[in-house]
Amino acid sequence: MKLFDLRTMSVLCTLCICTALASIAGGDAPKPDPKSDDKQVVDSKPQKRTPATSINFNKELNLPFATLRTLGTRVEAARRACDPVALAQSASELSVAENVSEKKASLTSLELIKESAQLAKVRNEVKELQAVYNTQSQITNDDVALADLKKQIGASKNLALQETQSVRQNQEPANQPRRLLLNNYTDQYIEIIIDGNPRFPIVQPGQSRYFMIEQRVSPVVVTAYGDEDTQSWGPRYLWGSYTIYTWNIQN
Repeated sequence: MKLFDLRTMSVLCTLCICTALASIAGGDAPKPDPKSDDKQVVDSKPQKRTPATSINFNKELNLPFATLRTLGTRVEAARRACDPVALAQSASELSVAENVSEKKASLTSLELIKESAQLAKVRNEVKELQAVYNTQSQITNDDVALADLKKQIGASKNLALQETQSVRQNQEPANQPRRLLLNNYTDQYIEIIIDGNPRFPIVQPGQSRYFMIEQRVSPVVVTAYGDEDTQSWGPRYLWGSYTIYTWNIQN
């Protein structure tokens, strides 16, 4: 199997990341369609979401644990850093608290570990996937979810092996890099996330920046965050029909 085909299959298996990003934004996102979603120029308004920092875990779980006071802050920090392992650790901590209190907060450990797994899939890093799998197996007995994550670990290992062999054989990349032009029409500082990886520099209000997309896969998932934890833009899916994409971020 060609390297590009393997990469494409691996990423298409992780399209459920749209659900994770939607859960952060506070809604359900439809499954992307390559024909209708791959637009060269897109204008986006912000989506509202409920940040974890707004949740009083001590009160909702009726527990005095000091760590619960900072749980929301740590969850949001992990989200902004695109850190699935940190999200999984927070889910584990929340699961223990739920078992003690026999109650659920407005953000549950199952929701958080699901978000962690979906982010790990789109980032496609073997060590992260393994860490999330180990944590998820301690929180849930969902055999389907665990089997899906284990399958992704195997696919990621094969992908890494294929890429290593390609480099050793001095094979040229099959596709040329694409570029994303971000126009920030808001009064916020915008951070771009490409396939679960934060990209810099931060785009200042009223400015534009080009971002190189090195991933030779389709689709590439792009999300934007501003200063406020209550807003996000996207996700937007880039299917590779164009060499330059434009994304207009608006208030």
